[in-house]
Amino acid sequence: MAPIVFFILILAVVAAVGYLSWQAKQKRREALALFALQRGFEFSRMDPFDLVGADFHLFRMGDGRGCENVLWGTWQDLPVREADYWYYTETSDGKGHRSRTYHHFSVVVAEMGCALPDVTMEREDVSSWVAGHLGFHDIEFESERFNRMFKVKAKDREFAYQLLDARMINWMQSTGGDFGFEVNGPSLLVWSDRRRPTELIPLLSYNRFVNQRQLIRNAFANIDTELRRRYDLIPNLVETVKGYAAHEREVFEEVARTRSAAAATTGQSPAAQAAAEGPFVAALGRLFAVAENYPQLKANQNFLALQSELSNTEDRIQASRRFYNANVQDYNRRVNSFPSAFIAQTFNFKEEEFFEIPEAQRAVVAEAPRVDFGYREGAAQGAPPPPAGGPTGGSAPPPPPPPA
Repeated sequence: MAPIVFFILILAVVAAVGYLSWQAKQKRREALALFALQRGFEFSRMDPFDLVGADFHLFRMGDGRGCENVLWGTWQDLPVREADYWYYTETSDGKGHRSRTYHHFSVVVAEMGCALPDVTMEREDVSSWVAGHLGFHDIEFESERFNRMFKVKAKDREFAYQLLDARMINWMQSTGGDFGFEVNGPSLLVWSDRRRPTELIPLLSYNRFVNQRQLIRNAFANIDTELRRRYDLIPNLVETVKGYAAHEREVFEEVARTRSAAAATTGQSPAAQAAAEGPFVAALGRLFAVAENYPQLKANQNFLALQSELSNTEDRIQASRRFYNANVQDYNRRVNSFPSAFIAQTFNFKEEEFFEIPEAQRAVVAEAPRVDFGYREGAAQGAPPPPAGGPTGGSAPPPPPPPA
């Protein structure tokens, strides 16, 4: 009799645990469905998008995985999909007995509208499994604390360093490792340990902030590329002008000095690079003013080709600058607006810098002889609108420039 009673007790305990687990799942499902209804999202118990089929490393972890309780819709103008994601790992005790360990996450997937280099940043305990499976090495940063908390992997190291600057590293540390993210082409994945429905708003807003910061980083990379292209054109342009106006030594020296100063700010903040642009653009204006005095120079084919290329490059700089500033304006508005300001303060999201000529430099540019390109009137006042007919803030960046 005793063995039967013991067996019945075991079954009762198992049944009770199973019922409580089922009941907890039902309550979470109902709470998520209510959360979706209140915020205008769609909801499905199953995964209608096959999210685990997306090419994210988190979705390839473990021996089995799945998504359920999927919400989708638009959050602060960004199409998003949120889900309960889980994976399990199987272990054996050496006697043929196998057991499973489950790991549960809340995940948000968003489409950013532009393709970016792949980057993964995850907590040390999560990324330890991934270490031998990515095909590229961890990236080390100056902060040892950050390196201990997170593992960062990227094929494009330069982009990773641009994305994870000092301020971003500081606020990632301030989260205590609660969030991880991964960029894969146009898709962004943000995740954390599983959260209650009422705790999903920070995850969704965090996703939006990360998305915007990456758009800003990508937009500024476009500016940086075109600035470098222009710096490379100047020596040949100066040498061509020297052939006809060798006595204009002061102008040539000024162009060389301001070009070197501007090029030296590459990799620095947008404000630092913009500040160096003022004197450089003014010096270019004086160089072209010199060229106006030499008709034979103006007819020189090499000079005309360089002038055309420089003008085209300047147009691309202005388009990229307008797009960048429009994204910064939208991002800064969210940083300072309720309720997103609460999320920004919680996770230490700070205002980004505009790419604009400082007040002290505007007079220098204004006094320089005007040329057919450059910082046009009003270009530095606040955040200018995006390129005519092009995307607005938060949208995809302008198309890449044609090959040189």
